[in-house]
Amino acid sequence: MKVRHIMHNTTVVGGTGSVLDAAKVMSGKNIGSVLVRGEQGLGMLTERDILKKVVACNRIPGDVGVSEVMTSLNHTIDVDSDVVDASRVFGEHHVRRLPVTEKNAIVGIITTRDVAMSVGINKLKQRRVYQREYRYYPSR
Repeated sequence: MKVRHIMHNTTVVGGTGSVLDAAKVMSGKNIGSVLVRGEQGLGMLTERDILKKVVACNRIPGDVGVSEVMTSLNHTIDVDSDVVDASRVFGEHHVRRLPVTEKNAIVGIITTRDVAMSVGINKLKQRRVYQREYRYYPSR
């Protein structure tokens, strides 16, 4: 399965906004991260960044800039890569989210959860095909 089949859209915020503004966007869209486009380049702001770098440090979210606490983007994955390759990147670099690129432009995002769900769905589909082909019915 290719990354393009499990990716989803990403929300972008400006790097000059506050953490409070970004958190409101995240809450409103019920998402756990946003892509940050700022002067320092691209980054990712996650719920974890907000918790560890703002809340736990007793900082005021409205006074903290997104670019101060975002995580720099060091890893991406191509839209035509295999999900297995994405899984490898997650494991090797200890990240939970990967921006998806196509022709060097970010077109979406995948998460470890997306990969896990795709594996689970494929296993379920395989089992249904097996059961149908061999008329296997588990005992009740």
